[in-house]
Amino acid sequence: MADPIDAFAGETAVVTGAGSGIGRATALRAKALGMHVVAVDRDAGRLADVVAAGDDGPGSLTPHTADVTDAAAVDALAGDVFAQHGHVRLLVNNAGVESAGLLWDTPSEEVERVLRVNVLGVHHGIRAFVPRMLATGRPAAIVNLASLAALTAYPYQGVYVVSKHAVQALSEVLAMELAATGAPITVSSVIPGGVATRILLDAPAFDEPGGHTAHAALRELQDSIAEGIGPDEVAERIVQAAARGDFWVVTHPEMTQAIVAHRAATLKDLKPPAPPAL
Repeated sequence: MADPIDAFAGETAVVTGAGSGIGRATALRAKALGMHVVAVDRDAGRLADVVAAGDDGPGSLTPHTADVTDAAAVDALAGDVFAQHGHVRLLVNNAGVESAGLLWDTPSEEVERVLRVNVLGVHHGIRAFVPRMLATGRPAAIVNLASLAALTAYPYQGVYVVSKHAVQALSEVLAMELAATGAPITVSSVIPGGVATRILLDAPAFDEPGGHTAHAALRELQDSIAEGIGPDEVAERIVQAAARGDFWVVTHPEMTQAIVAHRAATLKDLKPPAPPAL
């Protein structure tokens, strides 16, 4: 029996936030499968490094500088990709940012920044690419990057938690709507736990004067993910799940189960909110 992932060879993939972390690893893994990868990021320098890293082997890797918060830019990206390649077999809405701080001390501009990237960025990808995918009538896979934060709540990461709950809801609704229309398009939601990337290093922190609590929270989180799995392992799980059409892509099964059990008990018994004990 053929491996489902073999169907990706020669097809086109689009990966946002491809300049670093999970996005970079996924773009390179898709290229290694023989895909024609359009790597999207707002940082041209990081994209250049990704292209250099993917110089050898099968497939191709084309950089595309764009900001996923700009709806017109994402529309133009989709138009360009379909004009050149005719179809997108794999769309990975990966671009995302972190933030930390007490909700009442987080500036409105920071809230808007996180929601624009993490939520609107995913929706822009869906809105720009799905109609074009549907028009071809060909199989496709859409992967959205959620988080363990999409399944629970943590203090000092309120805005990020809100954004990832929204991504999870978008993914579930999209999967149901595509299934209802009979479209040959699957949806996957990635629930990463601790993954050794630089996302927290790029995150601003807002809190009481000096930002001590928020900065401490970021340091603790960064220390925890520094010992986490590598983005290459997550990328492998992403492409395998997308090839099979799996909805859930979990990097830390035991931790995920513990968080889900805690959340389910909180809702079932109407308990006061509390962070999961891990």
